Amino acid sequence: MSKEYLIGEEKERIIEKIRYYFGLRMTDREIINNLKDNEKVELSERTLRRYKQEIREKAGNNLEQIYTTEIITNIVNEICTYESLQRQSWHAYTLARTPTEQIRALSLVRHATGDKIKLLKNIPKKFHKSDLEYNKYEENIEPAKNSKIILE
Repeated sequence: MSKEYLIGEEKERIIEKIRYYFGLRMTDREIINNLKDNEKVELSERTLRRYKQEIREKAGNNLEQIYTTEIITNIVNEICTYESLQRQSWHAYTLARTPTEQIRALSLVRHATGDKIKLLKNIPKKFHKSDLEYNKYEENIEPAKNSKIILE
């Protein structure tokens, strides 16, 4: 059992290794043995539990940060894609010469709208528009530009 506590960069390096071993689904005993063999660091089970608790506490903040920086931006891009598909489908509808072409265009609008709604339902309440800061003036201008967008 080690009586010396790791500090600074050494501690961060070991925590990163423990996080890596988490990903490999190792048991506590396997983690301790790997750290001992590969990193030449001896940890007690108690210290390992403390480091694992630190990792879990940081993960809460990291998950929210990852969600807002990566997943939300992907969702926004997908929503913009569906809106573009809706506009193009409406344009195809107005240019259609036969009822069959109009039905196909309306079918595309319906599918794009349905997919967009499914995507919007997967966004947690915490990230809905009413909870985020936004410019309400810009929001009121948008629907006027795209008057053919289907409102849910």
